[in-house]
Amino acid sequence: MVLKVISRLEEEHLLPLLQRKACYLMLPERWQDDYFKRLGSLSVPCDLQVISVLPKARYNDYYIQKLKELFPGSLAIEQEQAWEEQREESVTVFPFPSRALVAKTALCLEDSFETRWIGRCFSQGQKVIMLQSGMEPFSGKEPKAYRTKIEQYIRTLTDFGIELSDQLPAPQPRREPAAKPSAESSANKRVITEADLAFGLTEGRLVLHQGDLITMLAREKAAEMGIQIVRE
Repeated sequence: MVLKVISRLEEEHLLPLLQRKACYLMLPERWQDDYFKRLGSLSVPCDLQVISVLPKARYNDYYIQKLKELFPGSLAIEQEQAWEEQREESVTVFPFPSRALVAKTALCLEDSFETRWIGRCFSQGQKVIMLQSGMEPFSGKEPKAYRTKIEQYIRTLTDFGIELSDQLPAPQPRREPAAKPSAESSANKRVITEADLAFGLTEGRLVLHQGDLITMLAREKAAEMGIQIVRE
């Protein structure tokens, strides 16, 4: 299998790109019409090579071609092939994390390709990013306890070191050895939930400091309450 991958890279003149850090883009089986457009809005840093990882049902010429048009110089591989291709220097991005993925990851359930991959990333010290903009929005009809539980799961993801962001990571200079974030710096990052809106307000404003995150539910509630969100 590895030799087949190398042969394909040589044919497409992509072998030199192996020197770049890999960005594994984990794409879902359930596909929405606007996903390609939303993927096209992502800015890919020059030090990353996108490797789109597709479930078997989506691994066909149509999806492969569309993804290569969106990300020139990228690769598209099937999920099972990704296990053998995974590079040591890599970051994994879930552009459209489902609620089920959030819950299973928070509960440490490794019963799917995605959750097993995340567990492997944890064991190898590799970064995992979930894009907040791609998370399923609440309809507003869910029980409050359900919405609160999902927010607790999201907070757990940040405790695990999963980064919640709206973009791919910025280019990073190579440093040897890589410094691990201190416990103090991790502790300074806040995840603002709906329950937190009663605290930390200054004249009707919520001030977010560098590294702070605000959940979707909290953002919606802030809009309802007329709270202005300001990021320093």
